[in-house]
Amino acid sequence: EARLVDVADVEVAAAGVGEGSRDQFGGTEGGANLGRLNLDLVERDERTRSSFQTLAEVRKLARGVPGVVVEVDKPADDPGAEDPVVIEISGDDFETLGRIAARIRAEIEDIPGLVGLDDDFDAQRPEIIVSVDRVEAARLGLTTADIARTLRTAVNGTEASTYRTADDDHDIVVRLAAPARDSLEALRRLTVVSEDGEQVPLEAVAQIERGAALVSIRHKDRTRVVTVSAKVTEARLAAPVREEAMRRANAIDDLLPRGYTLSLGGQSEDEAESTAFLSRAFVIAIVLVLGLMVGKFDSLAIPAIIITSVSMSMVGVLLGLLITDMPFGIVMTGVGIISLAGIVVNNAIVLLDYAEQLRERGLPRREVVMLTGARRFRPVMLTAITTILGLIPLTTGLEVDFRTLSVNVGSETSQYWRSMGVAVIFGLAFATFLTLILVPVLYDLLLAIRERFGGRGSASSSSDSDADEDEASARTDTAVAARVIEEDGALPASG
Repeated sequence: EARLVDVADVEVAAAGVGEGSRDQFGGTEGGANLGRLNLDLVERDERTRSSFQTLAEVRKLARGVPGVVVEVDKPADDPGAEDPVVIEISGDDFETLGRIAARIRAEIEDIPGLVGLDDDFDAQRPEIIVSVDRVEAARLGLTTADIARTLRTAVNGTEASTYRTADDDHDIVVRLAAPARDSLEALRRLTVVSEDGEQVPLEAVAQIERGAALVSIRHKDRTRVVTVSAKVTEARLAAPVREEAMRRANAIDDLLPRGYTLSLGGQSEDEAESTAFLSRAFVIAIVLVLGLMVGKFDSLAIPAIIITSVSMSMVGVLLGLLITDMPFGIVMTGVGIISLAGIVVNNAIVLLDYAEQLRERGLPRREVVMLTGARRFRPVMLTAITTILGLIPLTTGLEVDFRTLSVNVGSETSQYWRSMGVAVIFGLAFATFLTLILVPVLYDLLLAIRERFGGRGSASSSSDSDADEDEASARTDTAVAARVIEEDGALPASG
């Protein structure tokens, strides 16, 4: 706490030690050997630098404290979120797992962007083992509960009563003085009182000796597991740092004995599950939309054109992520892609549905394409522009303080939504271009194929060979086109 007094932008520093130390979500974490220091920063618009820079400075200042392991991190967006880098080592012997974890930690600790490297292998800690002779204890009128209660009172203390001062209650805890409980010999001299009131020396019914034992052993799929975990300085570094860590771990000679395996866990495992779920959701959404369009247009070709524009819009998403230098977030970018598909489908349907209506009125092929683009340019552009403008505040973190009439850009909470916003904004901008250019071109090709093979929707019969009939058909098409243009108030007819 003394090292962090002069850190910039820190408003409040609250330290807690022991059983009552509070975690970042307001709960408590037990453990007499655990301490926590919570740093509250000033309001974002009052900070002199990014909170990530403050976090990096705190990491540097917290180094080098002998005898302790210091972990520095920001509050997680999700209380159940896993570390971005998690390597799981599975095998039978726990000691061997610990040695493998130590070798991996030594190999990957200098990866750029990797911080907070640790593992959950708990080495054997010293302890005092009290082995009770149950037969002798029963003969002297004692139970294991009596012996345990005496030891607890002597070493840890027992709450005997409470007393009140003003509005506060204070516990009265009784235990032996430090000189009477700081050695094995002192514990052996303890006496245990039986139910009959007789005092029995502890060493007469129990053997006290030094020992060591593991604190905990983790299992996964009924196999012992030790996990090497770490954090990253920036979210976009999670994937490359994870890949480099696994590459270095796999390159260690004679690292894994027979029967031991390495695997990625944590966020990598969560991302794999999210990818599978979002992939299924995207396929189901496309199938449902495709089925609806086939029923509406009574055709497979027109829905195929619309789905082509949806798939091509993914190019815009990737370009947006490259331009903004953002990682491909599995969850939020995936949600953005699914949302984008719905918007792009709507724009393409608006365009092609109107084109089909004009085609049913008997307009020539080129007149249909040109008139459709002119008449549906405004609604398609309005849909794209309003959607993009609506997502800009969410993506950029734009905030307006009406009390001070000030505008702030770059809210840190917007980083969670930014990848989704970037995917929709750039994908929709690119898809709008496709809707106004690619979709009419593909539709024109479709009409040309229909006319050539005598399919549905040809403007005039291609099988007529008589010149008079062709001239009459052309005059009819021109008259129909002029009538439609006059009714709709569109551009004047060409030709």
